[in-house]
Amino acid sequence: MLGEQARSRPKAKPVRERRVARASKCAGCGRDLTTAAERKVGRCADCPPTYDVAQFEALKAWRLAVARATSVPAFVVFTDATLTAIAEKRPASEAQLRQIAGVGTTKLERYGAGVLAVMAGGDPEQEAEKCCAAMGSADD
Repeated sequence: MLGEQARSRPKAKPVRERRVARASKCAGCGRDLTTAAERKVGRCADCPPTYDVAQFEALKAWRLAVARATSVPAFVVFTDATLTAIAEKRPASEAQLRQIAGVGTTKLERYGAGVLAVMAGGDPEQEAEKCCAAMGSADD
């Protein structure tokens, strides 16, 4: 007969430390940011945007053109909060774009060149066509 020590015991699950979310502050007024969208953008909804409105509208036009060409809802390309964060942070390289919440590896590969081209002043419709053509050739 086996002794008490020979019996298998359930392994204790490791205790995970819970991350305490730090309250981010608004870059404009210093108030605590309470929603994920506010934290992503870095400012509260009450503070005026710090981005160039025409550039933001160009990003939205590009996103809509890509969404229509790929038959997906616009938020699948990028959410409004991510587009706002892109416009606010003004990335000029893939490395800078990758640092923005909502821009992961897949979205960087699919849309990075198009976003950066629009940020540099490229025509949203033309950049969307290039982006979709590149995605189509990557699928082949």
